[in-house]
Amino acid sequence: LGFVGRHFVETEDDGSFRADAPPRARDLLAIIAAEGYPTLLAEVGSTRDALEFTLHGGATLRIRFAFDDSGLPVTDAAVVAMVTQSEGGGEMGTFLTGVTDDEGQLQLDALPGFVGMVMLQHPEHGSSLYSPQAGMMMPGGGLLMRGPEKIHLTEGRNEVELRVPRGVVLHGTVRDAAGEPVAGAVVSTSGSPFGIGKGVETVTDDEGRYRFTASGMGRIRVQAQAAGYVQDPTTLVVERPEGPTEIAHDIAMLDAARVEGMVVDPKGAPVAGSEVEIRPHTEDAGVSDGIPTTMGEGERARAISDGRGRFVLEDVAPGSRYVVVGRAEGFVLSQSEPCLL
Repeated sequence: LGFVGRHFVETEDDGSFRADAPPRARDLLAIIAAEGYPTLLAEVGSTRDALEFTLHGGATLRIRFAFDDSGLPVTDAAVVAMVTQSEGGGEMGTFLTGVTDDEGQLQLDALPGFVGMVMLQHPEHGSSLYSPQAGMMMPGGGLLMRGPEKIHLTEGRNEVELRVPRGVVLHGTVRDAAGEPVAGAVVSTSGSPFGIGKGVETVTDDEGRYRFTASGMGRIRVQAQAAGYVQDPTTLVVERPEGPTEIAHDIAMLDAARVEGMVVDPKGAPVAGSEVEIRPHTEDAGVSDGIPTTMGEGERARAISDGRGRFVLEDVAPGSRYVVVGRAEGFVLSQSEPCLL
């Protein structure tokens, strides 16, 4: 579910691996990454003790990214591309990643097939998307790259050019509940659509001011973080008008709460080294088959339990119902009863 609950292992010299998963977990996804090969995504069925994955290459994809208005190259941009075997997609494919060079170009090793989508993220120009199904994926519009109607990768070298629109400039001031500026606050946007890629990030100056360029895929999520504060939820989302422009958006901060607790095993003994985080609670919240189903707004507070099983979660928004989720080696992902802060 949204790549939640990842567990990382490396293969041995003979290519073998072993990874533990909750016994009732369903719909597991294996992500196999190795240098020189496109990253493979494979759904794992009920038989899990005799898995075998084969990595292939065969095609080279060379993309040139240029700005839509000037034709100049888009340099130092992070790129994520997905390739599927069939033209319509619908099945798992391979993820390809890289960074554009001084000429706005990027070369990727791939499997023969069809490019399902390409995402580009640049710290000064925001994020944009190319996909043959872009209209279906983003019916509300957004920053879409222009390119061929479809990209069919055959064995050997494949070249394509994508035109990148510029993002929207966001600027404003971060203030506390008393209206005073908050200096040194980290202001950022989320990554590319579907949570892939890194968002834009900056730090407020001595007068609490910030300024950066974001993608603005219809609605822009802007998040501010500062020690001792949480963001007013009403300032999390910016509605972006059509066309490139500048948007003034002030951010309000509220005094934060602090949560302390203990992680124990079923016998009541403390569990050290457990990963703990707190999430907003909804009526249908819970942990299902080892996968957390509560997906809250904003950044979640996280901590690691100490040798006595104690943990401290800082900068939590007060006045709401939350659940605390814990994860430790040898235990199934679990959560607490809902609590009101």
